[in-house]
Amino acid sequence: DGWLPSTRTAQVDLTVDMTGKPSVLGDESLKLWLDASHSNSIIKDTSNKVSKWLDLSGNGYQVTQDTTDKQPLYSTNSNNTPTIKFDGTDDHLGAIDTGNNILGGKSEFDIYFVLQVEEEHIARQAFMSIYPNNSSHNGYSVSGFYINYSLKKVVMSAGGHSGDTIRMSRIAEEHILNNMTQPKIFQYSKTSDVTFTRIRLDNQEHIYDLQETFKEIKSDPTVDIFIGNNDFITGSNSQPLKGRISEILI
Repeated sequence: DGWLPSTRTAQVDLTVDMTGKPSVLGDESLKLWLDASHSNSIIKDTSNKVSKWLDLSGNGYQVTQDTTDKQPLYSTNSNNTPTIKFDGTDDHLGAIDTGNNILGGKSEFDIYFVLQVEEEHIARQAFMSIYPNNSSHNGYSVSGFYINYSLKKVVMSAGGHSGDTIRMSRIAEEHILNNMTQPKIFQYSKTSDVTFTRIRLDNQEHIYDLQETFKEIKSDPTVDIFIGNNDFITGSNSQPLKGRISEILI
């Protein structure tokens, strides 16, 4: 469609079948599908500020943002492909109490992001995270999917609160951060028989750097899902994305 990288296998993997759902995931396993190319799934104002991005999976997990100043923009990239653009400060979309339904307790998952970073070398830029919406956190293992320019790594983190050890799968090849301002397909996959997350970039395998293994994402009914940042935190702990997301599949 002009946005996906030229890698042929990656394009084939993300084709949409005749029913309108991505063929990369079966109907029963598809939990969340956000696709900016379906303009009727984007609720926006006259300034193209996005207040709601509707889930196309049929499960109804739309992500929203009621605060105008924190709403991302619906816009096209240089290839004229529809995207949701995040400002790198506080733009994000979220869904309350739905992260657990999508990823909580899962020892197996496949997650795809089609995205483009607008500015490199911001310390950390999160594509998506699931995070508890209560102050105690209940020992919940935060799960984040992001680029860490400080460590020069692409990361899946299932870190814990209150002194729990951070559990990470990270791509350790520094050269992968080159040309991140070009559209990329990020794939995070985990099976129940392994204790790490496999990360592919444009359908290519990379060397792993495992900080610690983990078996599953913890289940907690109070967990929210966030797109374009790690959570509602601002300041030094914030990980806002300065870039564009075209599609997310879980």
